[in-house]
Parts: sequence; C-alpha cells; structure tokens
Amino acid sequence: MERKGTIYSEYHNKGRRKNGGVGGSVLRKGVGLVRGCQYRWVAEISYHGKRYRCRSYHYDRVFNWLQDMREKFSD
Repeated sequence: MERKGTIYSEYHNKGRRKNGGVGGSVLRKGVGLVRGCQYRWVAEISYHGKRYRCRSYHYDRVFNWLQDMREKFSD
C-alpha cells in the first residue's frame, strides 16, 4: 500500500526572549529589531494510528524526510 503524507507551513513563534520585546521581536545591538516569528515547513505522515512529524525552516529537509518515511512504511 502506498503511504501518503502532507507538507504544509505553519506560523512559529520562536518563544519568549530574555529581553522581552514587542510582538515577539527583539532589539539586538548592531542589528536592530529582529522578528521572533516566522513560517516553517511541517511534514506529516500517519502509520498505524501514530502521527510522525518533521519540522524545519528548509523545505528540502522536510521533503526528503517525508520521502524516506514513505519508503520505510510501505507495506
């Protein structure tokens, strides 16, 4: 049976910063205001009711992970 998976993007907050910041942004010396929120790629596949996920900012990494999991879980 051919397994299918999905790839989608999600909005990700990098978490609270030590210095706080407005809207998840941080003021860094010499750089300026750096945003703390970004989109990242998520690949998802289910096998026997268990969900496996891979998250990354790089699409190629997520795509290759999904291809490997499809081969691994092929029945």
